[in-house]
Amino acid sequence: MTLRSICAAFLISSVAFVLQAESEPVEVLRKKAASGDASAQLNLAEALFRGQGVGVDVPGAMQWYRKAAEARNLEAHARLAAIFTLGVQVPQDKQAARRWRRSAAELGHVPSQLALEQDYRMGIEVPIDLEESACWARRAAQVGDPKGQYMLAVKHLGGLGVAKDDAEGLRLCRLAADQLHMGAIKHLGILYLEGIHVPRDLVEAHRYLSIGRAFAAINAFEPRFHLEQCEKLMTPEQKAEAERKAAKDIADIRKAISEKHKDHK
Repeated sequence: MTLRSICAAFLISSVAFVLQAESEPVEVLRKKAASGDASAQLNLAEALFRGQGVGVDVPGAMQWYRKAAEARNLEAHARLAAIFTLGVQVPQDKQAARRWRRSAAELGHVPSQLALEQDYRMGIEVPIDLEESACWARRAAQVGDPKGQYMLAVKHLGGLGVAKDDAEGLRLCRLAADQLHMGAIKHLGILYLEGIHVPRDLVEAHRYLSIGRAFAAINAFEPRFHLEQCEKLMTPEQKAEAERKAAKDIADIRKAISEKHKDHK
């Protein structure tokens, strides 16, 4: 898959549809949609697109997606962007996809904002524009998205499209790390290990790298090399202190995750 296809697949999976097609008959949705209810228009479009409770009707679905989008329903904008990007049941149309993705981002759809951040950072179907990339990272960061915070942190630390600002970069990186963004956690560990942007602190380096290793189930191997390098430089007392701090942090994080799962049940 191309980077754009991967992003589009992410957009599809990230659109927070609160589908009522299962609880409300399609005819009820039709009446609500016809009265101008944007949520019903989106739910009806999705029911028609997927054939939930009714036969598949792609032209009808696209009509209702557009009506919901005209009512500034940001999920509808994001869904149209994903559909046209992948060419799902309609001809692929990159220009339409970019248009809908940008409008979704402007309305506040965070995955679309992050997609634009990447597009302009990497030059995916647009010229590289680090200032525009930073703009979209900032939009996502401002609403507390950890990936947006981390990407903006990297830009401030490197002066990429924004003024170089170590203090702001570290602040954002810590905010992202607090939300278990693995990139931010590993990044902080390496900064403290190497003494880049911050005074070298082997205890803090070991702490962050240990947390990253504990929660990066798929990429658990990533901090291993840096942990080993860190431990070679540490005294036994430093290592014991770091392990004690990391153990407490890891226990607190696991407790918070467990409580969050309970709240969602």
